[in-house]
Amino acid sequence: AAKRLLQMPSVQNDTILKQAIQKVAAGQELSSSMKTYLDLKYNQLQHEDELFSTLALKDNTQKITKVAKVLPDKYDFEQLDAIAYKLGQENTTNNPFEISNKFFDKNLRKKYKKLKGKQSKYSYVRSPEFADFQLVLNQFAKNNTD
Repeated sequence: AAKRLLQMPSVQNDTILKQAIQKVAAGQELSSSMKTYLDLKYNQLQHEDELFSTLALKDNTQKITKVAKVLPDKYDFEQLDAIAYKLGQENTTNNPFEISNKFFDKNLRKKYKKLKGKQSKYSYVRSPEFADFQLVLNQFAKNNTD
């Protein structure tokens, strides 16, 4: 995981962060000044996130209100499952893969025949993303998280 973090541009551009990750990966203790820097950096990123998350938000209230009308008034798993199944059936009609019609039309229709067999030997179990996911699962298991 540390190797993957070190490859990220945000880490490459921050010498102290890069050094901290290298130290943690090597099992070394971080200095108090490094910990202070990381705390301040975290605080800065939190504030940036708060600021920028409010700037670019579109008001989707009308969209949400419109689609919420099909939902049950009270939580009911069977009813929600039936709605999801129905929506899936209605919106996956134009391709043999049961992929969203919009996604298929926009991204795959013109090229899906050329893609046949392209990833037949690819293993998702041996990918950096899967390794990251496995780390999360291991941490959940360690913490007895459901």
